[in-house]
Parts: sequence; C-alpha cells; structure tokens
Amino acid sequence: MNFLVHEAVNRSYRKTDLETLLHERKLSCRTLVVYGYQDFEPITQGYWLQSKQPGIEVELINRCGHVPWLEQPGILYQGLSSFLGAT
Repeated sequence: MNFLVHEAVNRSYRKTDLETLLHERKLSCRTLVVYGYQDFEPITQGYWLQSKQPGIEVELINRCGHVPWLEQPGILYQGLSSFLGAT
C-alpha cells in the first residue's frame, strides 16, 4: 500500500462536506456499504450514512481491515452476491 497516496486521498476526503453532498445528491438506489471491523475508519460512519440515506445497507466483516477484497474475499463476495440477488 502506498501510504503517501493514501494520506493524500484522506486529506481530500476530509475537505468534503459529506452531509451537504448527501443532501444535494440523494441516492436513488439501494447501496451496500462494507466495513471491516478492524478498519482504521470508524464503522460508525457506515451507520451515519445509513441514517442519512434510505436504502443503504451496512455489511460488517470480522478479521478485516480496509481492503476486504484482499483480506476476506470469500465473505465479501458472498455478501455482494446476497445484496445483488435481493429484490
């Protein structure tokens, strides 16, 4: 992982007023937010998003950090398949 790129992305993310952005651009489709329990980003962000937007589902993956497609790919893809297969 390139930590310099990661830090640059985090700096730009912190400048974004997410609440204003969500208010201006409501999502019109079901959305899956995936968090690893051991992620450095607080999982409460996922629940905050869920409280602001209808149709957001939060999936938590244990023994997983910030890259679930590498750390727990089987569990991630099972959750994605379940989410995409639901009506």
